Amino acid sequence: MKKRFLLSSICIIALCASLITGATFALFTSESQNNISITSGKVEMLYPYGYTKISDTNNFNFHKGIDLISSEMSIYCIAYGAVLFCEPEEDDEELYKIAILHRNHFVSIYMHLDASTIPTTLKVGERIEGRTVLGKVKNNAYLHF
Repeated sequence: MKKRFLLSSICIIALCASLITGATFALFTSESQNNISITSGKVEMLYPYGYTKISDTNNFNFHKGIDLISSEMSIYCIAYGAVLFCEPEEDDEELYKIAILHRNHFVSIYMHLDASTIPTTLKVGERIEGRTVLGKVKNNAYLHF
């Protein structure tokens, strides 16, 4: 379990570093499929990975991902892989979570996706290419990655 947590932590830190340094990463876009990199003004980081202070207290909470917010955005798979799960979230069945297993046991998890935008063909075990559309995040919602 510690090894899995450490690997996940390293992957998320690497992703955050890519986002912060402005490196292009094929994750998000508006409706255009010609430009699928993150550019300034399109996507903001709502919450970073790691410990964050809970407002008005001296307590900290560990956030196991990054939260990105924008106006309605399409979500793309970051790389070739196989669907581990595609299911409704426990507390809101209108939102879905999807996990993709990539090479070298890297797993990307996408949460808070609009259920009505998930491709009906997306099934557990299905192999998908990078840049495959997984769904959309609604206005005033965010992607937990």
